[in-house]
Amino acid sequence: MQTWGDATVQIEILPSPTNKDVHEFIVIISKGHKPVADLMVSLRVTDDAPWKQAIQDGNIGVYRTVLSVPHQATQILVLLRRGPQESLLKFPLG
Repeated sequence: MQTWGDATVQIEILPSPTNKDVHEFIVIISKGHKPVADLMVSLRVTDDAPWKQAIQDGNIGVYRTVLSVPHQATQILVLLRRGPQESLLKFPLG
């Protein structure tokens, strides 16, 4: 779990543990007990991979996407955007 301003950002990976197959990434963003549902969330697993935008799952602060995870990947990069604000978070894989 990490923070972005006053929001909490959490990642779930299905199925776990990761390997070179395709996995679903679920990003959950909240402020206290309230969801943050007005963001653009993009993910990638390597610095040279293209960003893939996550799809918002309703207005509940949950964003989902699927990515292929190369064997050498050690982290997931999460790009959060709200208007002109932008932030990059890094989460370990494993």
